[in-house]
Amino acid sequence: MKRIYLITALVLMIFGVALIVHSEPQTASPGLGIAAKSTGVYFEIELSSTGAAPIVWKNWRNEGKYRGESEVESNSSITIVADGFSYSLSPSIKVARKSKLVLDEKKNPLASKYGPLSDIPQIDPVNYLTTVRRLGAQLQGPADLNGKKSDLYTLKIQDNPNFPWNNYMFWFDKTSSLPLQIQYQEGSKVHTIKFLKIEKDSKIESDKFTVPKDYKLIEFEWD
Repeated sequence: MKRIYLITALVLMIFGVALIVHSEPQTASPGLGIAAKSTGVYFEIELSSTGAAPIVWKNWRNEGKYRGESEVESNSSITIVADGFSYSLSPSIKVARKSKLVLDEKKNPLASKYGPLSDIPQIDPVNYLTTVRRLGAQLQGPADLNGKKSDLYTLKIQDNPNFPWNNYMFWFDKTSSLPLQIQYQEGSKVHTIKFLKIEKDSKIESDKFTVPKDYKLIEFEWD
């Protein structure tokens, strides 16, 4: 069950083979900034999949950086993507696993142009409709989604056999054009992402994208 949900986190797809363990606590990564507030996007989503209980993710995006938080099987999970690296944090043991972002599609299918469709760290809800249209999604017409007036788009991916997901359906609020729900297939399984909240001008502290100093850092490198 864990794999069903963690496929959406890019950091869990790009860990390398060789690893280096640092016994000392990690210092703040250079370039991640000092504690300050700026305007970004905050959004909450609910992920569900065939035969599995839903999981809620809280997400922050600002200037190309991302942070996601969730509870998976009673364990807290935090993902940070910033400055070309991803970090998977385990708060219960104060360990952060660091990996350089890999854009090689042969090693990481999410590096393809379709990554922003369902890979959470890449999703930008404010510009999501533009992304969906750019990738060739077709407007099927108006639809009612749980009492909300929406526009329904569909997309079938045929030119990328390495990409694990297909047969997308997207619902966008007819007034705001913000996403309401994504549904897609992985083999026989159906995955659904519901957007519970989107705040376009949210004040975000820069240390949201910094690993705390008291975490032990584990680095992964591609061989």
